[in-house]
Amino acid sequence: MADSKASDYLRTFSLNQKSGRTRFRLRTLNNFILACVIFAPLALIFALAFAERIVLAWLADAITITLLFFVYRIFWNKRSIWIRCPHCEKKIGSNTPWVCGACDAKNENPDDFPFLHRCQSCSAEPKAYQCHHLKRDEEPCRKLIFLTDDESMRNYAYCLNPAFDTHEGKTDEKGYGKEKRWREYKTSLIRLDTDMELATQEFERIREKKKPAAAMTPEDKVKASWEKRKAQTISAAEIYRREKKDIEEKFKDDPEMLKKALEALDEWYSDGGWERIV
Repeated sequence: MADSKASDYLRTFSLNQKSGRTRFRLRTLNNFILACVIFAPLALIFALAFAERIVLAWLADAITITLLFFVYRIFWNKRSIWIRCPHCEKKIGSNTPWVCGACDAKNENPDDFPFLHRCQSCSAEPKAYQCHHLKRDEEPCRKLIFLTDDESMRNYAYCLNPAFDTHEGKTDEKGYGKEKRWREYKTSLIRLDTDMELATQEFERIREKKKPAAAMTPEDKVKASWEKRKAQTISAAEIYRREKKDIEEKFKDDPEMLKKALEALDEWYSDGGWERIV
């Protein structure tokens, strides 16, 4: 019973999408352990078989190491890590050329930079991969395979040459046309909402402008009269001071013109003509 559970766990782990990144990072270590597991018993066998001829034992060990190194370089070092799509249940290899969703870079060296690892261009680690398989009904799966527990849908990786792109182009064209129509419809709605908001604001502004002024009470009229008189008096006094200073500065070397200009200013200020103008 325990052996059956362990076997099921290993089978699940070996194709589980969320264990893929861990299995890729452990690939080199696993290859080394496998090489040691193969070499150790062979070295023991050679040592016993050629106990009286140690040179032959060393030669056999050297040949074994060379063969293991050859197998490691050709087969093990770049071996693909497999995951299973939980939606269409088809297997996907890590050696699939892919496109980074973060920077749109094409990753055409998936042996060293698979979607289970990181982007060769921007070093981003995809948190999801879009399945590139066709389902049994010949429709593209297109479902996201989440590679981490947070199941983020942003910047997901996708296949560089998915199967549905070469499936007579029908699915892609249909999907593109549908997406285009939806975006055009959404854009038109946004424009209509903007125009409606501007029209509403303009209507409110015109309505406020056309509103009749509220009737003033006697107290408001007296207060408004005082505010007007106060503004007039203070403004006239400020202008008088400023003009007097400018005249004195301008005609400081011409006493005759200075006198005439100051007399004219005093006459204007004391006459109160500015009250009637305002």
